[in-house]
Amino acid sequence: SDALQTDTEQNDEDKIAQLTGLNVEEMAFVLFVFTALLVIAGSIYWPLRQLQKQINGLVAVNDQFGSGDLKVRANESLSKPLNQLAKSFNMMASAIADTVKENQIFAQAVPHEVRTPLSRIQLAAGLIRKTEESAQRAELVDNIDSYIDDINELIVQVVTFSKLNSTAQEEEASFEQVINAMDFVESRLASLKPDINITVQLQIDQALEIVTNPAYLRLLLDNLLKNAFSHTYSVIIIVMHQVGDTIEFSVEDDGPGIPLEQLETIFFPFARLDKSRSRKTGGLGLGLAIARAAGKRMKCDLVADNNPAGGARFGCQFAVDR
Repeated sequence: SDALQTDTEQNDEDKIAQLTGLNVEEMAFVLFVFTALLVIAGSIYWPLRQLQKQINGLVAVNDQFGSGDLKVRANESLSKPLNQLAKSFNMMASAIADTVKENQIFAQAVPHEVRTPLSRIQLAAGLIRKTEESAQRAELVDNIDSYIDDINELIVQVVTFSKLNSTAQEEEASFEQVINAMDFVESRLASLKPDINITVQLQIDQALEIVTNPAYLRLLLDNLLKNAFSHTYSVIIIVMHQVGDTIEFSVEDDGPGIPLEQLETIFFPFARLDKSRSRKTGGLGLGLAIARAAGKRMKCDLVADNNPAGGARFGCQFAVDR
């Protein structure tokens, strides 16, 4: 029986040698090396896998913070050196959040403080009107009233711009409505009352509906129209139609256009092509900045370019369903 068992084992070894080209000792060594490699690979893979998860977590927090959630913070209970990176990010995020909050408080406080002396100026102007009248005095009081109107409008625009650039509110979706594009544009035109010498052409799909916050759409449209009214020679074209899953929107005029080097800077607060602060010429410098900020709240990026035939064009695209 021992001889038979020995013969069987020998036959098994021969079969293994035939299949693998290795004898038993060599096969055992290969298995040992393979097992050792598996153990080493496992000991490397799991730490790397955990490191990858931590890195992905930091990237997600960074994206969330960049999208406007200034309260989000990174988990500092990470392996080295990622824990130091998380701490540095949190310190930076806290500093940015504090600065944004301070700026918001400042932007809201200044207009409130300015309105008090303005009301006193208005009262004084009213009293002057009741005294002995003269053409020169009446003209002076009219100028004071005009300056007061400019400052009041500036205050409103500063507050609006500040609110649009504040952190997004979670409940904003509850303010969204289904808006018929044609009806909305016509109502805004009726409210703004353009000059009778200006022709406004509407290229809008009659059945087009937009789901958005009407306050943002009003700020976007009104400020673009006011800008177009100030610079057009005679014609303004409003385009709004659906292309696939997006809505293309633009306001064009036949005015002098925009210098190429200023196509981006015109969206900066208080940037004007016309250096005058008069509302009849250069405006107060916040209209286009407010329009772009409102567009961002609608998840679209407002851009400017020039028409080949002359004049400026402001346009953006936003999703039909967001």
